[in-house]
Amino acid sequence: MLQKIRNSLLIASFILLAFPSIGYAQIDVENANSPYSSIGIGNVPNSGFAMNRSLGGITTAFISPVNINYHNPASYASIRLTTLETALDAKNSWLKQNELAQSSGDASLGYAALAFPVSNYGGLSVGILPFSKTHYDVTETVDNELLGGTQDYRFIGDGQTHQFYLGTAFKVRFNKTQVSIGANGAFLFGALSKEVRVNFPELTNAFTTRRTETLNFRGFTWNTGLLITQPLKGDESFVTIGLSARPKIGTHAERDIVWDRIVESNNLVAVVDTLKLTGVIDGDIDLPSLFSVGVMYSNKNSFLIGADISFENWEDFRDFGEANTAMVNATKFSLGVGFVPSPKNLGRSFGDYFSRVHYRFGGRYNTGNLMIEGNRITEFAVTTGLGLPLRRSAVGSSGTLNLSFEVGQRGSIDNNLIRETFLNTTIGISLNDIWFIKRKFN
Repeated sequence: MLQKIRNSLLIASFILLAFPSIGYAQIDVENANSPYSSIGIGNVPNSGFAMNRSLGGITTAFISPVNINYHNPASYASIRLTTLETALDAKNSWLKQNELAQSSGDASLGYAALAFPVSNYGGLSVGILPFSKTHYDVTETVDNELLGGTQDYRFIGDGQTHQFYLGTAFKVRFNKTQVSIGANGAFLFGALSKEVRVNFPELTNAFTTRRTETLNFRGFTWNTGLLITQPLKGDESFVTIGLSARPKIGTHAERDIVWDRIVESNNLVAVVDTLKLTGVIDGDIDLPSLFSVGVMYSNKNSFLIGADISFENWEDFRDFGEANTAMVNATKFSLGVGFVPSPKNLGRSFGDYFSRVHYRFGGRYNTGNLMIEGNRITEFAVTTGLGLPLRRSAVGSSGTLNLSFEVGQRGSIDNNLIRETFLNTTIGISLNDIWFIKRKFN
């Protein structure tokens, strides 16, 4: 009975954490201003859940019996316990352009996912996580010779898209070599809003002209993965090679554009009149293909090292049939190392506990998918994190509190561009329990 109650509580926790992420997407502190998210569908989150992020974002060859790896669905075949993962994400950013500087931050519910084994040869996973995010608020002042004064532009964007996925995998053995194959199907949904406001500060009684574009997403995508794991040294260590891919996908979208005139006062907006309405326009957003390859070496649960390289064809991106000349193909490199000093130390002292903690380090470099006036917007980050084991219950359930920290930069201050320095923090929890397995003794 206690086991059933605890299982019900875990399911309830999953539902409560998942549905707010659909409805609210973020808990505003002061929205992190990211000007580069104005292009395309916004910023695409970095790979993996909390554990992967602290390892530099390695996911392609990452395999674990108690952690979920959405980015390579073949990993579900190695899940040995029912696993629930969820997290809170926080971002602090510092923007700099020439002599101008700004800081901001926000927090949001990151993801919620559930995975469990299916017999001894497969696994299943379901979850919800962000797909892209837009938030920016940028102003620009230009001279208007016809008016004999200046003209102010304000660019504002907000919104987020999500993906709800269902995936499965199975594995086979050839002697000692394990081969796993898996696939995810995902439903994409969400809305992005972009505004341009133009006003004339030196003209009296002049209204602000505003153009508001709303884009609603809905559609399906899928990705697939392959993992080949070879034991070494009497099955004490393993080498895993991974491949994952996502094809170019066309998703349905609805666009609505409104031109109006407004009056702004103390951050409040009043509409004076509407100039033009387009109504709802149906179209397609073509998302780029993605291919990645990775390798990981692991020694049971005490040490791992891995590396990924991925290629994303953003030149194939189309917005209602239109290419974006600012978008280019991107390549990302990731490297991660993790270790546990003494995983079998069951002592109860303060030092004994920290000998069982998972210590993780990594880094990543992305050539970036943006080219602005001949300048590539690259990104790099160094990562670190901890896996803090939670107390194991008498009936076998356990868990880990995963902390991940990323410090990095995107862009530069050369050629009047914007440099974004960021600190990303993820506080995740992974809970493991024995479900759907018939016990010989109760």
